[in-house]
Amino acid sequence: MTRFKPYDDESDAIAAQYGREVLFEVILMGNTAKVTAIDADTGLEVSIIAPANATSYTLKMNAMRKLEAALAKAEAEAAEPGGRHPRRPGRYA
Repeated sequence: MTRFKPYDDESDAIAAQYGREVLFEVILMGNTAKVTAIDADTGLEVSIIAPANATSYTLKMNAMRKLEAALAKAEAEAAEPGGRHPRRPGRYA
């Protein structure tokens, strides 16, 4: 049985490479694109700005790499004694 996909997109394949569910949002603004990646489990969100003529795969992979780095940093901070919990938003929360 194949899974129904309303449109042909590689977002599921990118997230599957990393073993997590990730939501992507791409907003085109002139000759730039803002890509936001949100981890569904933790709610951690990162954004990148890139050229609008880059491929969708490139935009999403770069956002995914930044999200992975942010998740690793959040886990490292949570492991430290007195570290922040990765779900707490913002530095001053």
